[in-house]
Amino acid sequence: MKKIYYPICLASVGALLLFSGCSSTPPQTQAQTVEETTAVQFETAETGGAADKVPDPDAPKLYIVSVYFPSEHTGGIMKDLDAIATADGGLLWYKLVEIGAVEGDFISYTQEGKVGTIDLTGFDLSSPSQKACLTNTFIENFELDSLNVLIDGAASEDGQNLQYFVDYEFIS
Repeated sequence: MKKIYYPICLASVGALLLFSGCSSTPPQTQAQTVEETTAVQFETAETGGAADKVPDPDAPKLYIVSVYFPSEHTGGIMKDLDAIATADGGLLWYKLVEIGAVEGDFISYTQEGKVGTIDLTGFDLSSPSQKACLTNTFIENFELDSLNVLIDGAASEDGQNLQYFVDYEFIS
């Protein structure tokens, strides 16, 4: 019985190979392939080519900054990216005011080494979320070790040597 199945199986496989070989497309020459590739490249260049992706040379240079703001969902604060025109403490403060993270008026910002000092008017140091938003934003963007907050030029214990709030998501 095995002697009959073996030749039948071999003939079937041979027939399949014969028919599959006959139905394939003829091989292309290298000239045909180059012509088709060139045609595709010209089509691509006309719609959405590299010229569409060139940045505007007249666009102002912006500095990407991290800003912290109060979260409505978690009760803590959240981090987001934004942009300012120059790396300036006043512009960073006004960005925080713009997004609603802090309240008050800016007087000045100075930095000596890795310690920053910001002088404000009308800022509430007793608000943990405002203090964390201000501290984390300035420490991260100016690569500080600590931040001192002055209110109308006067120092207070609550505003001295502020460190980065690591668990900022849970500050209420």
